[in-house]
Amino acid sequence: MAQPPTATSAVPDPCEVGCVGRIIHAELLADGKYNILVQGIERVRLREEHAGPAPYRCFRAEPLPRPTAEALEAAHDSWVRLRSCVCSLGAAAAHADQELVEVLRSTADPLELTDILTAVLVREPAAQQRMLATACLTTRIDGLVESMVDAMARYQSQPVDNRNELN
Repeated sequence: MAQPPTATSAVPDPCEVGCVGRIIHAELLADGKYNILVQGIERVRLREEHAGPAPYRCFRAEPLPRPTAEALEAAHDSWVRLRSCVCSLGAAAAHADQELVEVLRSTADPLELTDILTAVLVREPAAQQRMLATACLTTRIDGLVESMVDAMARYQSQPVDNRNELN
């Protein structure tokens, strides 16, 4: 994700933390742009930009370390709350929103699920980026739980035929 352009630069600065991913769906839109769906593989820190073919930007990046055993243990209560929210959201969507149910079932890895749900349920790109860049696992999970509670409230207040619109 790029930061907003500044008055002194037409090319926006990149965010410090990003994600290496695989494009799993691309759709050409009427205006000539693309709507793409990227499956994240790994969180990375962008280190250095290299010249690449326009309109793409290329960077040297290094993987961010996975949480330590201590961080996983410290996040235990947050994991419990996240699992509860996942179950509640899955039950609410079971008959009305198969896309969301598929997202909830997409991985058994809680770290991957945290990143996937952040991408799907956190509506604001800047908030998504802040959560992606957050090093503290407990803080990331707690932010996602807060977003899931908001999403469940929105989801439950919508008519059934409008519920299948993911972020």
